[in-house]
Amino acid sequence: MLVRAPSHERARTGSFFELWYWREPLLARTTLIVLALIPLLMVAASIDERTINGVNIWAKPIKFNVSIVAYLGTLTWFAGWVNDAVVMRFSYRVYVRVLCGTLLFMLPWLYSAALIGEPAHFNRDHPILAPMYSLMGVVSVLFTTGAIVYAVLIANNRKSPLPAYFRHAVVCSLAISFIFTVVMAGELASMDSHWIGGTASDENGLWLFGWSRDGGDLRVAHFFALHAMQILPLVALISLPSIFATRPRLSAAILSLLYCGFLLYVYLQAKNGSPFLAFVN
Repeated sequence: MLVRAPSHERARTGSFFELWYWREPLLARTTLIVLALIPLLMVAASIDERTINGVNIWAKPIKFNVSIVAYLGTLTWFAGWVNDAVVMRFSYRVYVRVLCGTLLFMLPWLYSAALIGEPAHFNRDHPILAPMYSLMGVVSVLFTTGAIVYAVLIANNRKSPLPAYFRHAVVCSLAISFIFTVVMAGELASMDSHWIGGTASDENGLWLFGWSRDGGDLRVAHFFALHAMQILPLVALISLPSIFATRPRLSAAILSLLYCGFLLYVYLQAKNGSPFLAFVN
């Protein structure tokens, strides 16, 4: 069983990859496996010309793999800020295995749907994929709990090496990511599509993301909710630490409230049937 090295050993000089990997080896290995699948999916997309909603049938699995790599890769790094004593607990090791194990259900579901030419999401007609859609919703929530679990563990680490302002920003970003992602996913699951008004197709969607350019699209809010865990810490890092250091809780709270306001804005924008970037033609 590979468990990360103690804090004093992790502090040794090494490549960024080594420093990242040994913060939580199981999460790191799972991230690398999902990353390695992306080129295979791209090959499938180049061979298979079938489409769903106006785009290649393998586009959604590719996007999900990229998103999972970002999510697990970030959690791997954040795991280095969890107390060593907690990491060695049996309950923690079991949880990390369960977290990674959810992908054994989610990824085959996505790939199988693409193979048979069916949409994985909002599929309420297929005899197998329809009941699986509800089940995968539960599995996805379990997968998303990684954000809130690490938020609690990092917040409770009294030996944290992080500056107070940055630690609070990380904890808030993880909490926001979990809460808003689950809320948005729940609303999306109750709908028949992610579009609100506009053209029900991704064919002419916003470059790279595929978001609607002539109507509301709830995927925008879902995206920024999920990736709060990367965006907020980055904003905190490039801001003025000398100012934030004097009032770490207040600065993290203000930053978090501003981001929550942004999430609310893009959510209401989509609900109103307006595109995210109306000025982009």
